[in-house]
Amino acid sequence: MGAVHPSHLLAAFNVMLRQLFSAVGKVSDDGIHSTVHYEQVMALVEEKQVWDLLAKHVMFVTNKLFIYNEMLTAPTSFDILRYQLLMLIQETDEIRASTAAYQYILDRTRLSRSSIMKMLAELKKGNYIQLENGKLIAIHHLPNRF
Repeated sequence: MGAVHPSHLLAAFNVMLRQLFSAVGKVSDDGIHSTVHYEQVMALVEEKQVWDLLAKHVMFVTNKLFIYNEMLTAPTSFDILRYQLLMLIQETDEIRASTAAYQYILDRTRLSRSSIMKMLAELKKGNYIQLENGKLIAIHHLPNRF
């Protein structure tokens, strides 16, 4: 199972929000949300003639879902671990500093703790990643295969 940070979804939508509402949304660490009815959104899109922005947003979200699905159905444990490491390195410094790499991966996948630890140890030994006290500091280069 993976997680999508609320700000990632909102970032793509901010361009459209500016056109529709002359406003920009921001997600706090706790996250907030609201609901706008489909008819209201479609009426605003039609009124402001921002179909191109809506299409780009739909393409962006569809692409994210496709990539996410591909990673979850990856054929090997290493492919899943590799993807989770790439997601972890994109997290905020606070999250990376407070979360052990193995725990981040364990919480989001069905991989066993022992296989995660073994792969992380090998990646660290090969200088592919930098870990300090179990926390991911840097990714130097991840191999495509383990």
